[in-house]
Amino acid sequence: MIPYLKYDIIIIGAGVAGLRAGLELYEKKVNFLILEASSEIFGRVRTLYDFADFPIELGAECIHGNNNDLYFLAKSFIQNNNYSFIKNNYKELYWVPDLQKLLEYDDIIQAKSSSVGKELKEALKFDKLIGSYNKEKDLSIKDFKEMYLKDNQFKDIFVALSSHDKGAGETEAGMYGLQEDEENWGTSTDDSYEEFLFKKGNFSEMFSIYFQKILDRVEKNCVVSEIDYQNDQIQITLQNGLIYSCKKAIVTVSLGILKSDLIKFSPALPAEKKEAIHCLGFSGGIKILIKLKKPFWPKKTLFIFANGQGIIPVYWVTSAGGRSRKDFVLTGFFMGNEAKNYVQKSDFLIIQVKLQLSKLFNISEAHLEENVMSTYVKNWFEEPFTKGGYSFITINNGYKNHRKNLAKNIRKKIFFAGEATSINFSSTIQGGMITGFKAAQEAVE
Repeated sequence: MIPYLKYDIIIIGAGVAGLRAGLELYEKKVNFLILEASSEIFGRVRTLYDFADFPIELGAECIHGNNNDLYFLAKSFIQNNNYSFIKNNYKELYWVPDLQKLLEYDDIIQAKSSSVGKELKEALKFDKLIGSYNKEKDLSIKDFKEMYLKDNQFKDIFVALSSHDKGAGETEAGMYGLQEDEENWGTSTDDSYEEFLFKKGNFSEMFSIYFQKILDRVEKNCVVSEIDYQNDQIQITLQNGLIYSCKKAIVTVSLGILKSDLIKFSPALPAEKKEAIHCLGFSGGIKILIKLKKPFWPKKTLFIFANGQGIIPVYWVTSAGGRSRKDFVLTGFFMGNEAKNYVQKSDFLIIQVKLQLSKLFNISEAHLEENVMSTYVKNWFEEPFTKGGYSFITINNGYKNHRKNLAKNIRKKIFFAGEATSINFSSTIQGGMITGFKAAQEAVE
């Protein structure tokens, strides 16, 4: 008989949500433990240190909004370490199909053909386009694009901003779900949509400092196979047979793990929670890094929107903003079914990316190849303990309280946290932080 290891509260998952829950329990002097399935912490935060002469985020990268706990934490972090955010004075390039070339925003807006500028402005107002949809039938992003932006040559920029950026491919997310998440965004009406990127510092460094006092409470390589909560004491069984006992448990694993049924709940989860897990979407994503000898984009370029020209919808100059003066790095990113086609095909993906960049910047394939120093592919589909990137609401499932139902506790014994449970900050790090904090508060009430 394997002896029980007893705690008041056990947290499952050492991502940002689980660690934030643990920090709150630590402050309240609760006897707790965090079980992490992998050999790493911070979940979908992953930082690469040896690709360039500056750290690069392979997972979460942006701080969204300026009136939330993550922003305040990051602000304190950069002030204490003499770091900074990248200044928001950089340019964006857009592929113009009619002209078959990349142009800066101002050049498109001021173009002789006034219709070109109007089309770009319309496509960039993705939040208003999403909010304006009020038909009885829900539509995928792809169907909406073809119906309402059919003649707009920048319609694929709308796709990049409304689907890939929100965690899904264009055939997976629904307009109603996007509306729901947009309407609920933020903690208050003055929370902005502004995004912040570290010039110096990174998420892993910041969280290592912030969670330092509880990192010794994390047990790694502990893969949970069952949570039995039918009796007063909860029994948590690992794949290796080890059993933990606790009064309450906080589940912070990704929605991808819940959808995969890798953890057995006894008794089975309530029907509305099962429905929420089923109806919320969770897809993978791929980041592609390319380090170059010299840049072939204009100075002060940050984002490059391919607008349907090639497989990657958007690139950004990762080395911009003073991060490096020696290494020039581009990051490409895409999500969902479009990205899933390249699982275990990294070499082929790199070939396609090089062809795309050659076309976008009007340079020969040979010249581009000579300029490439190294490449790196991070495929979140292949992460066994997250099973993807972040959550979204699927077609025909908007406005049905699925995030709220996923967050509900069971019998005041099993609590849930993570970005997928966040109503105000879904699909973000701050969503994980806020829900982890709230779940810990509920658990100690």
